[in-house]
Amino acid sequence: MRLIDLALPVPLAQVFTYAVPDALIAAAVPGARAVCPFGARKVVGVVLGPRPEGAAPPPNVRPIVSVLEGASLPEELLGFLRDLASYYLA
Repeated sequence: MRLIDLALPVPLAQVFTYAVPDALIAAAVPGARAVCPFGARKVVGVVLGPRPEGAAPPPNVRPIVSVLEGASLPEELLGFLRDLASYYLA
């Protein structure tokens, strides 16, 4: 399994790390929407990209449930939103 970082619609200024099952690796690209468990519920998040090399995996990594088809964020918009978040949340 590969590890990815997701942005979730929760009031926390951090990204969350999830595992990607082998069957979903091709679909879990940056900007794609993924369904993942968060506590006792399932939420839809946006894939930000693979976990940086050399970063220690957090304990108790859970796998994503699925990757949703359809609209996803374009790479340019995703990059702009990362820059915006680093400026305002730094």
